[in-house]
Amino acid sequence: MDRPLIVHVVEPDDAQSAELVAALTATRAAVLPPGPLRRTDRLRLSTARAVVAHGESTAGTARLIAAALHRPWIARDCRSTQGSAVRLTSGPADAGARRIAPAIRLQPPPTARDGVVHLDGDADALELEVPPQIVVASAGASSLDLLRAQERGCVVIALPGSDAQAVVAPGLPPAADDDAAQAIARDLVDDPDRLASLSRQARAHVVLHHELGSVAADLDTVLRAVAGGAPVPAIAQSRTTLPRVTVLMPTFRRKALLSRALAAIAAQTYPAELVQVVVVDNGSGDDSAEPARAIAEVVTLPENAYVPDARNAALGRADGEIVAFTDDDCRPEPTWLECLVAGFRDGVGLVQGQTRPDPAQPFPPLARSQSTPCEFGLYETANIAYSRAALGLDSGVPAFRSDLPAELTATFGDRFRRDPFGEDTDLGWRVRRGPFTTRFAVTATVHHEVFPPDLDYLLRRARVSAGFPLMVKRVPELRRTFLTGGVALGRHRIGIWLALLGTLHALITRRPRALALVLPWLWVRARPLSPGGRRARIKALPAYLKVDLVESAALAEGSVRARNVVL
Repeated sequence: MDRPLIVHVVEPDDAQSAELVAALTATRAAVLPPGPLRRTDRLRLSTARAVVAHGESTAGTARLIAAALHRPWIARDCRSTQGSAVRLTSGPADAGARRIAPAIRLQPPPTARDGVVHLDGDADALELEVPPQIVVASAGASSLDLLRAQERGCVVIALPGSDAQAVVAPGLPPAADDDAAQAIARDLVDDPDRLASLSRQARAHVVLHHELGSVAADLDTVLRAVAGGAPVPAIAQSRTTLPRVTVLMPTFRRKALLSRALAAIAAQTYPAELVQVVVVDNGSGDDSAEPARAIAEVVTLPENAYVPDARNAALGRADGEIVAFTDDDCRPEPTWLECLVAGFRDGVGLVQGQTRPDPAQPFPPLARSQSTPCEFGLYETANIAYSRAALGLDSGVPAFRSDLPAELTATFGDRFRRDPFGEDTDLGWRVRRGPFTTRFAVTATVHHEVFPPDLDYLLRRARVSAGFPLMVKRVPELRRTFLTGGVALGRHRIGIWLALLGTLHALITRRPRALALVLPWLWVRARPLSPGGRRARIKALPAYLKVDLVESAALAEGSVRARNVVL
C-alpha cells in the first residue's frame, strides 16, 4: 500500500535536519526547505495530504503552505507555533504521520451533536466525515479555521472574546454566552431554509473577501518574505459583489457525457442566478445537445467546425464578467466555480483549476484522460476561467486565434484539421504576457472522463505531437514550465530516446551491455498506476512501444520542420 504523501518543511543548515532529511527521504516523503518553491515542489504539494513543520523557523512557512493548499498542518518540536492556528489532523494523513514522525501527538476528532460543533483552538472538529452545519466559535478559535469552516458552508455563531466577528459573514448577531449560542443553533436546525440561506452567505463571504480557494501564483514571494522575517503581503480584497459567470462548453455527439457534465454544472454552489451556461453544438446533426436546452443557451453550428472556431462562436453570447471553460467529458466538483472566482483579484486575468482523471473510473493501461495538477503553462480549456477584459470580448477580435492552427495545417497537412492543437496554450500565454497575472486554484477541481484503451486514437494523437516544436518555438517559456529538462515531452520521452540510442549502439558495436539503456523506459512504462496494475502494464509494453516510437518520429519531423528541438 502506498504511503500518504506528507510534505515536511525542515530547518536549513542544521545537522539534526540533515539527519532528519535522510530519514524522511528513505521513507519517500517530500522534504522542502522554508524557501522559494521549485516546479517539482509544486507537483509534490498538489497531492500532499498534510504539511509537517520541523523546528521553530518552519512553523510559519508550513502554516502558509497548508493554508494556500487547503491542507492540514502539524507542528513538531516547535515551541512557538502561533497558538490556536496549529492544526492537528486525524484525517487521511494519520497513518503516514505516525509512521514518519512518531513524536507527533494526534488528537481524535470530537463528535458533532445535531450538526453543531464547538471550535476552541482545535480544528479537528472540521475534519469529521460528515461536516458540521453550525460552528460555535469560542475565544480560542483561529480566524483561519473559521474561514475554512465557512468555505465548507458552516454557519458560524460567535461567542464574546473570539476573533470571529472579523471574518464571519454578516447575518447572525453574536451570542451573549454559550446558552444563547445553543438556542440560536437549535432555531437554525429547526429552520432548514434559513440555515441553507446562511450557509450560502457564508460561502459567498469567503469567495468575496478571502482567497482560501486559490493558490496564488506569487506564493514564492510570500514564502521568501516569511523566510526573511518580513511581513506577509496582504491579500487584495477589492470585490464587493459576486460577478456574473458564463460557463462555456462545446459538444459533439456525446449526449450521455454532456448530460453528466450539465448535471455537475447545475449542482454548483455558486448562485444559479449569476451563472449563464452556453453550450455549442458543433454540428452534431442529431439530438446530442438536447439535454442542454433545459439549463443552457445552445449555439448550433450547421457543420462540425474547428473547436477554437466553435468556442469563438459561443463567446459572442457570453454576458459574464468571468468566462469559465470546460468540456463535455468533464465533471466539475460542486465548488468548482466558487474556487475559480475566488482567484480573481485586481490584475488577474486567468485562473486555472486542477484537472484529474475521474477517481470513480478504473484507469487501465493505455486508457486516456487528462491530469493538470499545477500550472504547466498549457492552459487547457477543460478547466480554466478568464476575465472578460483578458479575453477582449468587447473588442470584436476573436479570443481563440487561427494563426497557429493554420500554420500547423500548412506545415503538416490535414492531421491537425481533426485534432485541435495549441490554440488554448496560445490564448493563455497572450494573456499572461499582457497586463494580467495568472493563478492556479488547486481546489477548483474537475474530474475528466477516463476513456478505454484505443490504440488507433493514441497513434493518431502521437502523430499530432509533431506540432509541439512549433508551439514551443512560439512559446519558449514552455521549456521552463512544461518540458522535462527543458527539452523532453515527459520522462517517458527521455526513456525512449535512451532506449533507441542503447539499441542502436548495441547493434553497431555488438555490445549487449548497451541495452541497459532500455531499462529507464521499461521502468517508467511498467510502473503500476494502481495496486496490482504492474502485470497489466507489462502486457501493454508492446503497445506503449509502438505509440512512443510513432511519437518520437513525429517529434523528430516537427523539430526539423520548425528548426526547434523538442524530444
